Amino acid sequence: MTVFDPHRVRADFPALSTAGPVWLDSAASSLKLRTVIETVTDWYSGWCGPVGRSIHEAGEAATLALAEARRTLATYVGTDDPEEIIFVGGTTAGINLFARVWDDAGNGRIVSS
Repeated sequence: MTVFDPHRVRADFPALSTAGPVWLDSAASSLKLRTVIETVTDWYSGWCGPVGRSIHEAGEAATLALAEARRTLATYVGTDDPEEIIFVGGTTAGINLFARVWDDAGNGRIVSS
């Protein structure tokens, strides 16, 4: 059994290494893991390309990276099909997508005022 180590988690977030106060306000932004920061930096500085609609090397690398992220997340959440993983731009986009699909499937009626 793995024991939760808050110091290890804190070390994974560069913003938490500051000496001053740390704001955990995720309404407008959120803290990023070091690996996320490094991956985004790598993407912008090397293999930045349109996912799924490119024939050049950067686009193909971006498409492969997204497919690998889906496979990794699918394993983490316990699904056999990586295509069940959908990435959205934020919480509101995710809620809107869920509400639209739920309504279109006939499972309920979302009413907006």
